[in-house]
Amino acid sequence: MSDLDSHGLHGDRSGGRTARVLSLLFCVSFAVILILIQPATPWWLTLDCDGSYLGSAANLYAGRPTLYFDHPGMPLQILLTFTIAADHAVQSLYHPISRTIYVENLLANMGEYLWMIRGWAAIFFILGIITVHEVSRRIFGHWEWGVLATLLYAACIGHLGRAIMYRPDLPLASLSILVVYLITEAVHRRCVVRLIGAAFLTGLTITTKVHAVGLLPALLLGVGFLYSENWTSRLKDAAVRFWTAKRRLVLLSIVFYGVVVIVTNRWRPSLGWDHRATVVLFAIVFSIPGVAWFTRVAPQHPVIRFVVHPMWPVVWLAVLAGMVLPNAFLMDQIVMMLRFISYALTGRGVNSGFDPAQAIAAIWNQWKNPGLLFQLPLVLLAAVGAFRCFRARRYVYLIWGVAGATMFALAGMRAAVHGSVHHYGSAVALLIPLMLMAFSQVLRRPTERHAEQSKRDSFAFVGPKAVASLVVVVVAATPTVTALQAAWYNYARCQLLADITARYTPRLGDSEFIMTDYWAQNEDSGYFMQVRDWCEYTPEKNYRSLPDTPPALRYACGADLTPAYYITSGEVRTKLTPLDGNNFVATSVWGDEWLVERLEIHELSNIDISVFRVKGLRTSERESLASTFTVP
Repeated sequence: MSDLDSHGLHGDRSGGRTARVLSLLFCVSFAVILILIQPATPWWLTLDCDGSYLGSAANLYAGRPTLYFDHPGMPLQILLTFTIAADHAVQSLYHPISRTIYVENLLANMGEYLWMIRGWAAIFFILGIITVHEVSRRIFGHWEWGVLATLLYAACIGHLGRAIMYRPDLPLASLSILVVYLITEAVHRRCVVRLIGAAFLTGLTITTKVHAVGLLPALLLGVGFLYSENWTSRLKDAAVRFWTAKRRLVLLSIVFYGVVVIVTNRWRPSLGWDHRATVVLFAIVFSIPGVAWFTRVAPQHPVIRFVVHPMWPVVWLAVLAGMVLPNAFLMDQIVMMLRFISYALTGRGVNSGFDPAQAIAAIWNQWKNPGLLFQLPLVLLAAVGAFRCFRARRYVYLIWGVAGATMFALAGMRAAVHGSVHHYGSAVALLIPLMLMAFSQVLRRPTERHAEQSKRDSFAFVGPKAVASLVVVVVAATPTVTALQAAWYNYARCQLLADITARYTPRLGDSEFIMTDYWAQNEDSGYFMQVRDWCEYTPEKNYRSLPDTPPALRYACGADLTPAYYITSGEVRTKLTPLDGNNFVATSVWGDEWLVERLEIHELSNIDISVFRVKGLRTSERESLASTFTVP
């Protein structure tokens, strides 16, 4: 086994266990500080997607199905459901309360359960920091690389803001880094077990966020690099050795998993099979033996063997197992989850607005976003690292680049639908090892053979290391500071909206409400859009504010409510056409045109929060709204 295979890129230069532990503690402390300096209140500050996940998990705990499959985020919903169950059990020790009343209280008072979503969001961020630190340290052989990787990870777009949000982006980044690391390690060590483990984690990651299908090309390359005629015997030998050494642990794990699956599904409703999705699932499962036979009889040409590898059926089965087994705790939701994954991949569901003809222009416009623009130095640094790997013929490390590039393309296509650029964060995180490859010789510690020379010429060692560290710090500092500024800007926006709502709510009549667009949501309208719309059940409440979405306006029609005021966030979500004086036609993104009179305006960074008095609906494509709200 080579030095590269056993000890990382530069051999075992870890600097001792104490140094490793201290560096890891430093990075975790750094992560905690970044979390604590961000504003965490009010509770609806990050209602998208905090409220959607918490409300869906509460419905799951009550025995109802979830309606929230956007990501699809099934592992996150299961995790939050278990957290809710544990909290209910602890509360019942002191004050016995039924599950129905507990769920009712949670859905009506989400602010009291903020610790669940904030706590797990912080854990996701810290686990990501630990993952990238340890992976980089193992690749490059020293804790210094782990510290630099931590800085780069925090600088990835969206990561810092998601450190206080319950979203799948941080788990996606951490799991993706772990998957690609296992693939490269499998190739280095000629280890089939590691590759199958990477395939299993790929399946789990896809159910966390569908962007993880971008890891499949990296998995394909791993299978191709690992090609060997005796892979089946090596896999069998590894399985026998593991079973012999860990037999009791394996049996206990299977029994524990089975018991938990049975218990958690005991109070679930009967399985509601989606027949089309079920047929597709079984077709995939039963096609695996046929694929296995085809790979054995396929021609022996190297190119064909690279694509049609006998290992593929085992790898695909591992991917499928990773999608199903971790989510079997809510077995009635699995088929629907797989169905929505297929929707997302075929341009339906959340991706229904994707237009290939306009995608290039939309992706190009995304790079006008300052947050994404500040990621360019990181990407260029990764390009330098990829070039150095290519010149050094370390082709295996280019798997990181393949995975990052694929995820980049998927992030661009997703952002082309709704304009949010945080999807690029996981793609940039996958490029961190290549960014460090750009300095793989600059930070190299002297070997024992050169120790005396280094003592005589310490500047030759300290100087380049300091330069490399300075470059990484400078490159990472701007995106990090920008993310912190965005967090406080979001806080200022919410505080302003809370103040406006507090001033205008007393002016409402009994049958009136305040209407808001997406970026001007307050507590009530945010709850309606992010919780009520995504949950099968929420308790009825007296909404004094509603979003300008079609479901909310249909609800207003049914409840005989009329909008008295309209809070907008400017051209971002609501286009204004001047009429005379302070009168405008406000056109929402849903196509409704409202006649309004401006009462006040507040400038906030790139949006203007305006308050209008609603005079009536001018035009609408929905007849029910037109007949209710149209100006006589």
